[in-house]
Amino acid sequence: MTYSGNNRRGGIKIAPNAHPCVKRFMEELNEQQTTFAEVAERSAVGVDTMRFWQTRHMPRVDLLDAALNVLGLELCVRKRKDEVRP
Repeated sequence: MTYSGNNRRGGIKIAPNAHPCVKRFMEELNEQQTTFAEVAERSAVGVDTMRFWQTRHMPRVDLLDAALNVLGLELCVRKRKDEVRP
């Protein structure tokens, strides 16, 4: 299985303008020395889909959550710490 440029263990470049959730996902990929292909195989999220999250498309919540779950992470919603209530 060949995915040009996607089999870099720990060397995935993180786009500076990517969404913070996507940045965290990419950081975890690098920390765990995991490739897009390995996550794709276990999550059913396409390799190109994950690559495009950095620069072309916002991730769908269900797909991001599935990819994060493979890495032992989960997506959650919580109140902001700095929220000012009226």
